[in-house]
Amino acid sequence: MRFSVTLLSIVAVLATGSEAGNAKCHGHRHSITRRCVSKDSAWKFREWFCTQEWQGGFGKKKYTAKEGSSVFTHGGEFKSQQECWDITSEILNSCLGHHDSGVSTGSKSQVTVEFCA
Repeated sequence: MRFSVTLLSIVAVLATGSEAGNAKCHGHRHSITRRCVSKDSAWKFREWFCTQEWQGGFGKKKYTAKEGSSVFTHGGEFKSQQECWDITSEILNSCLGHHDSGVSTGSKSQVTVEFCA
C-alpha cells in the first residue's frame, strides 16, 4: 500500500508539468490555535490566484473561507499563466493536508502558499 501511495504522489507531481519539481513543505498541521483551509478551499483559491494575480513581478492575496484563511504569494514573473497553475498545483499536491505551507520555484518566480494564515 505504501508503495502505491508513493507512486501516485510521484505521478501527481510529474503530471503538473512544473519545471523545477522542488516543492518544499513547512510546519505541521498540529497547531490547535491555527485555522487551516480545507482542500476544496485551497484548490478554489489557487484557481482565483492564477486567474487574477499571476502577472507582474509580485502578487500576494489572502483568501478566507469559513474554516480559515490562506495566503498565496509570488515573487518574480511567471513565464506564462500555465507556470502559475503548475507551481501552485505542485505545492498543493505535495503539502496540503500535511503541512502549514509550501514553497516552490519556477523559471523566474517563487511561490509560497500558506494554508493556515
